[in-house]
Amino acid sequence: MSADLSPLPRDIFKLSAAVQDALNTRAGSVTFAALLWRNLSEACLDGKPAVERREREQKALREVLTSLGSKAAGWHRAAVQERLAVHAAHRNAPRPRFYRAMMSKALRPFPNWAALEIDVFRERIRRQDLKGSLDDFLERHPLALGYRIFILAPVGTKLTKATPTGRFSPGAVFHLDVFDLLLTGPKLSVAISWGEAGKQKSGTIELPANCELAWIDLVSLAAGQLLPESNKAGLQRNHLEAEILWLPRVRKHLESEQDPALRRKLMWWLADFWTF
Repeated sequence: MSADLSPLPRDIFKLSAAVQDALNTRAGSVTFAALLWRNLSEACLDGKPAVERREREQKALREVLTSLGSKAAGWHRAAVQERLAVHAAHRNAPRPRFYRAMMSKALRPFPNWAALEIDVFRERIRRQDLKGSLDDFLERHPLALGYRIFILAPVGTKLTKATPTGRFSPGAVFHLDVFDLLLTGPKLSVAISWGEAGKQKSGTIELPANCELAWIDLVSLAAGQLLPESNKAGLQRNHLEAEILWLPRVRKHLESEQDPALRRKLMWWLADFWTF
């Protein structure tokens, strides 16, 4: 039987069903999870705002993000375990001058922090089993950590956070990851921050009332409230490379951009963004 090469549907309800079906693969990977997440995210950006989605669309999105997040976590764990297994097997061997697996094609070794991470892992695994060391490693390096958005809400706010492992009422300070959802109560303002440690940016946004927001919905909402109107000068600034909030503007700008150099830059930025 030939493979079905027809494009994925853009309707969230139908797309969620297609993604659920795709998750039955036996050849999953983090890259595959990122591609599925990209399709869901783009459908959210191109479709109706979260406040206008019908209940069946929101339910389908909620369920597929839960399934995708669980699968992605498992695939990520398997990939990390495979890469760290060699260090577990040689945990009692002398430390090499550098780790060849961490060298680039230009034969430049990774920064010292990368080698130190492996040193710490090898030291810890001498004291406990591989599973315990792997759990500790993944807790400090979860999937898509660089996309995490931190939220500071007023004390006593009625918010619910839904993750692939369950739902709960977060405290005043919490974070939202790419497979999470935020369920709001009354309309309120919250402070958010994003970006690498030491280079974080922040701002205050207003959340809609009684709404279920996926991570991509929060990005779109924040971009509309915190970023100035997109223009070519803004898109050419170097800090674009580290700005998750630029995603909606970059996609919109690409539709009409005629400058080949800037168009190429934005396309590469998008390709890099969608692969965590």
